Amino acid sequence: MIKQIHKISKILFLIYIIFFSVLAMALNTNPTPLSFFMVSLSTLIFVALVWIDAFRVLGKLRAVWFIVLCVLISFTSEYLGVNFGGVFGGSYHYNVLMRPMLGGVPLIVIAMWTAVVYVCYRIAVIIADKKMVFRNIYERIAEYLAVALFAALAAVCWDLVWDPLAVNTGSWFWHNPGPYFGIPTLNFVGWIIVVFFSCFIFELFFPSKKNDVKDIEIPFLGYLYLLISTVVLSLKLSLPHFALIAVILMLPYLLVIILKELKNK
Repeated sequence: MIKQIHKISKILFLIYIIFFSVLAMALNTNPTPLSFFMVSLSTLIFVALVWIDAFRVLGKLRAVWFIVLCVLISFTSEYLGVNFGGVFGGSYHYNVLMRPMLGGVPLIVIAMWTAVVYVCYRIAVIIADKKMVFRNIYERIAEYLAVALFAALAAVCWDLVWDPLAVNTGSWFWHNPGPYFGIPTLNFVGWIIVVFFSCFIFELFFPSKKNDVKDIEIPFLGYLYLLISTVVLSLKLSLPHFALIAVILMLPYLLVIILKELKNK
C-alpha cells in the first residue's frame, strides 16, 4: 500500500510544483488572510508529500523519530528566537495571520522545518555516498558529521534567499534588522546549527541502512520545488537578484544528484 502511495506521490509532486508555481504568479504577495491560507495549504501539501517519502525510505519507526526530532529541535529553537531573541541572532515575531501558533511559533513553520530538513538530509546522504561499512567508530562518526554538514549547507543555501523574501511579504519581522538584506547574519548560523544537529543526532541513533530505499525523486523534486518557489517569489516581488542568488546557490545540489544517478546507472 505504501509503495503504491509513494509511486502516486511522485506524480502528485510534479503536478503540485507546476500548479502552485503558476498560482504563485497570480496571487497577491501582500499579507492577507487569503495569501497566508494559500501558503499554508501549499506548505501542508509539500510536507505531506515529503512525509510519504520519509515513511517509505526510513521505515515507520525511523520516520516517526526523524519527524519528532525535527519538531523538538526546530520548535525549541523558534520558541527561543521569538520569545528571547536567541538561536537566530536576534528577536523577531511572526505575522498574526499565520495562526495557529504555540508560544508565538506558527505550527505551519514547524511542519515546514521537518520537510526541509528531511529533503536536505536525503540530499546529503546521496552526496556523501555513504559506505555503510566502517573500520572503526571514528570513521563512522566522521561520516555522520559529513552528512549533517552537507544537509545544513543545503538548507542554509535556501534560507539565504527565502528569509529576505519572507520578510518582504510580511511573514515575519525582525526587531533589529541585520546587514544581509535586513537579516541578522547569525540567523544563518542558527539555521546551520538546527539542521546540523537534527541530522547528526538522527544519524547517530538511526543511521542509514544498506536496505534503505534508494529513490532520489522526492528529495530531488523537493529541493527543486524550494528553488522554483524561491525564484517565482523573487520575480513576483520584482527582486530578480534573489532569483539569481537562489539558482547559483541551489542548482549545484540538483546537478550533483543528477550526476550521481547517471554514475550509478
